[in-house]
Amino acid sequence: MSARLAWLALLGDWRGFLSGMKSLAFRRRVRGMHQLHLAASRHPDYYRVWIAEGEPRAISAWCAARAEHGSQTGIGCYIVGGDRNQRARTEASVMQALGADARVYAPGQSLADALRAAIAEGRTGFLILSAGDALSPALGPVLARMPGPSRELPILYWDHDAIEGGARTLPLIKPDWDPYLASSVDLLTRASLIWPAAMLDAIEEGAGPQPDPSDLAVPTAALLRVAQAALPVHIPLILSHRQVDSSCAGLLTPPRAAPAPPEAAAGAVTIIIPTRDQAELLAVCIERLSILQYAGSVDILVLDNDSVEPETHALFDRLASDRTQILPYPGRFNYAAMINFAAQAAKGDFLCLLNNDVEALDGVWLSELVRYAAEPGVGAVGARLLYPDGAIQHVGVAAGIGGAAGHVQKGAMPGDIEFSSWHRYTRRVSAVTGACMVIDRSKFFSVGGMDPANFAVDFNDVDLCLRLEASGLVNLIVPDATLIHHESKSRGAVRTGENLEQFKLELAALKARWDTDAYRDPWHSPLFRRESERCLLSF
Repeated sequence: MSARLAWLALLGDWRGFLSGMKSLAFRRRVRGMHQLHLAASRHPDYYRVWIAEGEPRAISAWCAARAEHGSQTGIGCYIVGGDRNQRARTEASVMQALGADARVYAPGQSLADALRAAIAEGRTGFLILSAGDALSPALGPVLARMPGPSRELPILYWDHDAIEGGARTLPLIKPDWDPYLASSVDLLTRASLIWPAAMLDAIEEGAGPQPDPSDLAVPTAALLRVAQAALPVHIPLILSHRQVDSSCAGLLTPPRAAPAPPEAAAGAVTIIIPTRDQAELLAVCIERLSILQYAGSVDILVLDNDSVEPETHALFDRLASDRTQILPYPGRFNYAAMINFAAQAAKGDFLCLLNNDVEALDGVWLSELVRYAAEPGVGAVGARLLYPDGAIQHVGVAAGIGGAAGHVQKGAMPGDIEFSSWHRYTRRVSAVTGACMVIDRSKFFSVGGMDPANFAVDFNDVDLCLRLEASGLVNLIVPDATLIHHESKSRGAVRTGENLEQFKLELAALKARWDTDAYRDPWHSPLFRRESERCLLSF
């Protein structure tokens, strides 16, 4: 950690700075560095310092890892709107980034005419920008290390930020191409290079010849049509700087204030709740299920792993009904084996794994999760889980964090603007937690269920999700389904003696099977620190 960043940490959050330094003093390096980076991120100059220190290293490392394909010369550019000065600044930025062979088309031309001219001139790359936008000078060298665009690879896209008052702000860090996220967040417009023939076809297919757009609705819709036909390729670097306007954050549709109840049944669901005593928690969990608004049938399996307290058995007696079954599972705790056992006994078309310390906030969360889980190409679907104080506990799992797997944006607040695309919208993830997961029962068994031999306690949900993804299925996080998880965020996992040895064995199994020390999660970003669950830029 540089002296400059340490100073930001001290000024940004002195308590966090002291906690980080204390952790380092006790040789807890990963925790200490996380605390210091988190404290630094609270200083208003944090992003400016990252631009000066972290971004050049990220660009250099990316370029060094790739051979040159040949310079992307002769790129065409179309600039939308703005006054003469704004257009001049953007045109100068294009020439600086892409060289004298680039061409900016006259403002009097329509977008379709500019595309036709680019095709006639043999240009294979085409940019669409708004007046006032700027390109990174690194864009040319970066594109020289990428193939395309072409008919087979029609879109290259990259991360972007905004320009406000002459300063860069609001970075939009993106994952690899995710059509679910792209339905809510604009990942392409003003931050992509397009094969012009594909773009022209998409515009003409939309609604016939288009007039010159005064906004970006036409190219935005056309880009999404191109993306549906061939996957865009992501460059994980910030290479465009958008002039601040209503679209600078890339939002297409706002998150809903409250999900609507379902209109039709999507299949029967069995909710599986493992427990050992903790009657008070279980009672709240079950009571909150009584408000479910789900159009299909729902039954509940409570898996009892050797509960001994009288209060628990009294609760079991009260709960037992046609809807709720108490299913004994005696013996040593093995979460994966318990879930497999319950899945065999389940009546529903869908399984909902639910921890006994999870509390529903509304009646429609299950409908939200099942709606996605019912899609043929979808595997596991998870909910956003909050701590009782409202901070995020889970909004998807990224493989490779900490050399294992971690909960993205853990500790952030749902209303945080910074990096909000990672915690506010439905998106692809490598894994979701078994604390609240919905999956089609047949898909669960198609990959063999959970692995009780290697992951009895930890990482069983991560391993299941990675096997689902390897089989060709998509795992999703759906923040519209939000519940409370009463897991303590202060004590963490208590691992001593036999428990610690068990954890070490399961961590080693995860590393051996999935190579999580080197894993590059396509649904996370290499611009974020691998050691931190929060989205913190890597220095």
